[in-house]
Amino acid sequence: MRFKAKRSVSFFTYFGVTLVFSFLLVVVLPIISHIYFFGKSIVPALVLVIVLSICLWSILSIEYVFLDKSLFIKAGYFRVHFPYDNMTKVAVIANNFGSGLRVVSTFEPVIEIHYSNGRFKTIKVSPEDEWSFLEELKKRSPMIKVEL
Repeated sequence: MRFKAKRSVSFFTYFGVTLVFSFLLVVVLPIISHIYFFGKSIVPALVLVIVLSICLWSILSIEYVFLDKSLFIKAGYFRVHFPYDNMTKVAVIANNFGSGLRVVSTFEPVIEIHYSNGRFKTIKVSPEDEWSFLEELKKRSPMIKVEL
């Protein structure tokens, strides 16, 4: 079963403001202040475009896929498997910042999944249909403790 990530306007507004500020800082400011010759100012601009394109691709392509033995998360070229056997607790939380892996594109409340071992002790996800996601997770990992 596949779930797309929830997307919020505030998150993309923040991303857009960051994009504009980065462009001004890396491209426009050096040209105005004559720090770079015109030919050399194109290199930081290209690097900025490449990095921000990868970030945008990762944010827009977030998908959560329930496989037989693991939760598979895709975000751009990032791909991670989280085995159901290692999941200990799941909770809906209002603050999606803090420790753990965040694979979200929203500032709204998210689902936090806790693990008994592995590199990440928690992972935060934001599926569009949270309740169906939680039901599917409970089916796949019956030992998981659910806190709402």
